[in-house]
Amino acid sequence: MTDDREGLLLAVDPGLDTTGWAVMSLTGEPLAFGRWRVRGASPEEIGRGLADELLVEIARHRPTVLAVEMQFVDFRAKGRAREGRAEAMLKLAALRGALCLAATWHGLRIVTVNPQQAKAALAFAGCDKAAMVAHANARWGLSLTDGEADVADALGIGLAAVRLLAPDTQAVMTL
Repeated sequence: MTDDREGLLLAVDPGLDTTGWAVMSLTGEPLAFGRWRVRGASPEEIGRGLADELLVEIARHRPTVLAVEMQFVDFRAKGRAREGRAEAMLKLAALRGALCLAATWHGLRIVTVNPQQAKAALAFAGCDKAAMVAHANARWGLSLTDGEADVADALGIGLAAVRLLAPDTQAVMTL
């Protein structure tokens, strides 16, 4: 891993239980990564906690870009399961909004990445969480566990953002 501080992005995979994050260079090399577990009685409390965690990483690494995954909820279920997923979608939107607002206050450019872009950038479109972890481990010599799939997702979000930003940053990715 490189320690190039010029042009960093902070990639975030928002989650209701655990949020994965990764700081990456604009050439796609991870510099730091981890997970935030924020508890709260409401999406607003969780959002405030996530924003606080984001601000810590902004102060520590000084990124210029926030890459955040577009919320996704599978609505193929029927009945009460479908209603629960609609509620989850609204909660994820509130969390994403809190993260984007905190980043905007600090002048970060925001790049939205959809889940398929993140999967295709790191592994392959349509892959599952285990494949994301395996590809992250193989690519960078990491030792993420299946329980850290949200970190692998954040790394995929970061790689997808690098691709989306490439015309602006002249970034060159090594695949």
